[in-house]
Amino acid sequence: MSSEPVVKTLQSSDGTPIHAEFMGDVQKPCLVFVHGLNMSSVAFDGMFRDSSLLREVCMARYDLRGHGRSGKPEDPEAYKSSLYADDFVTLMREFGYTKPILVAWSYGGTISCDIYASLSADTLAGVVYLCAVPYIAPPMFPDSITPPTVALIQSQMAGTDVASYLRDKTAFIDAIWQDIDNVDYRLRLTWLAPGFVQTPQVMRNVVTRPQDPTKLLEAVGNGVPVLMLYGDADKMVSGAFVAEKMQPCCTNAEVHVVKGGGHAPFFEHQEEVVRELLKFVDRIKTSGKP
Repeated sequence: MSSEPVVKTLQSSDGTPIHAEFMGDVQKPCLVFVHGLNMSSVAFDGMFRDSSLLREVCMARYDLRGHGRSGKPEDPEAYKSSLYADDFVTLMREFGYTKPILVAWSYGGTISCDIYASLSADTLAGVVYLCAVPYIAPPMFPDSITPPTVALIQSQMAGTDVASYLRDKTAFIDAIWQDIDNVDYRLRLTWLAPGFVQTPQVMRNVVTRPQDPTKLLEAVGNGVPVLMLYGDADKMVSGAFVAEKMQPCCTNAEVHVVKGGGHAPFFEHQEEVVRELLKFVDRIKTSGKP
């Protein structure tokens, strides 16, 4: 197996370029990592280098439309739920895998809603909500998000002046970390950069796009395996709120709380998160779901 990922720029159904990467053997269970708001797939660099994961699974990651190295259309019509599902299908076809496990971080959790709204109910083998918001509609959005984070999102959508826009982008990303003072400066810049290439209009498109969670809730109610994993010191999303609202809808769900974990436990508590991911993969394999 190559130690370097396959990196490609794909074309989605509407022509939007989608930056994507794949690593591993497609005969193994596949994890598809989806990043959060203002971010890109660079957030998962550590996971893509993790030897425990590389032994057991193949992995894919991509930059969502409106983010990172993917296209950032200004037209709100380019952010329809069906197009997010098309982006995912394009990724699956290019890299040749079926029934992956979605590992969705933060805003990336909303992609599960897009997938189930437009694709078949057996598209995914399971869903991991990693400090994630499952869909953009009440009660999940905005109630699962902390008030300071809501204020930062609203100000970025308004984009009244360049200085405040960049200031709020920086404050948003800094809140991801449990202890920003201990974050390597170069790494901090790497995580900050993707948000700076978005315009206020793109932010509005991403955050206000309509979603219908009906089919997602049907799927988890019919037994799609779900893992809700979050840090109990998250400054941005209330994982406890998400679990409280989602658990009654699920028939095959587990919750794991990372003690002292912030909004990026896969970075600050990587070993623990990898262990829980592999336990989830094994549970799905054992149950015969893939």
